[in-house]
Amino acid sequence: MQVGSFGVSTIGRVAQKIDFEKKEFISTFDTIIFGLTTIPILGWFKLLPTFGGRVITLASDLVLRNNLLDMNLQKTKVSKVDGLNKIPLFSELLMDRWYPVKEVWNKLPWNKESPNCQVSILYLDDEMRIMQDMYGSIFIYIRPSISLLNSNTASNN
Repeated sequence: MQVGSFGVSTIGRVAQKIDFEKKEFISTFDTIIFGLTTIPILGWFKLLPTFGGRVITLASDLVLRNNLLDMNLQKTKVSKVDGLNKIPLFSELLMDRWYPVKEVWNKLPWNKESPNCQVSILYLDDEMRIMQDMYGSIFIYIRPSISLLNSNTASNN
């Protein structure tokens, strides 16, 4: 809801990497900010600049218990996505650096527990995973084709 409200941003590619050996869960999504902020004055006028990036979040202490993935949020960052403008003026300051979300969370006096996340696995096979968060929202993830994986790997290196 936060990223789709009022035409402020849109979501693009979403990906997750689950590594039980490292006990890590990496979640990424591409977003475009102010993509739809045009107004019809003498044609179409762009009200605000469009920019975006890839939001990457790392969670650790990953455990699977009875179809429930349990993890603790550690850090997050926004990185450059080819074809999207960086954040105007502040990109060098804000982008491509990890932010210690857990450390900040634990220092806030109103947070009594660690930044823990749990999601239920409703269905899982070799190609698809259906998950449900604690608020009841359903998420469907499909494994990308080999050709898509190879093109994304080449562009991320």
